Amino acid sequence: MKKIFFVLLLFVFLPVTAFAKPTVDYTLPYPGILPDNPLYVLKAARDQIIGFFISDPLKKSEYDLLQADKRLASGVSLIKEGSAKYNLSVTTISKGENYFNDAISKLAIAQKQGVDVKSFSSTMKTAVQKHIEVIRDLESQVSSQAKNGLISQEKRLVEFEKRVNSLSQ
Repeated sequence: MKKIFFVLLLFVFLPVTAFAKPTVDYTLPYPGILPDNPLYVLKAARDQIIGFFISDPLKKSEYDLLQADKRLASGVSLIKEGSAKYNLSVTTISKGENYFNDAISKLAIAQKQGVDVKSFSSTMKTAVQKHIEVIRDLESQVSSQAKNGLISQEKRLVEFEKRVNSLSQ
């Protein structure tokens, strides 16, 4: 009887957050126009043009991370719209992770040029953890075919995490 009372007392006084799964403190940007919109082609072209004119490797890395974050946010929005958009969502997330790969490469170039990248590499670490967290969360919401695509993206992100960690050492 005392044990039951103690357990009930424990549940009453423990904060609810003690049982919530921890989340990475990193906010994804608003995605804007989604890939299923006919005007998305214009947005993608604009982003390509802007990216083309960025020559500083650190600034380019920051821009590529922003694009990766926007694509991930777009993928999340598409999954919320329903199963008909799962394939488009996985494709969008995959393209976003290509941007993430480019961001890591540009960060490495900036580091080789002697630029102090510690602050931004810390941001990259947090970002890759957030991407992994979001993709793991999405895996439980989609069909098996889309889940396989997300699992492959998660594997890519684990490799990206290793690369980012090696840059900051």
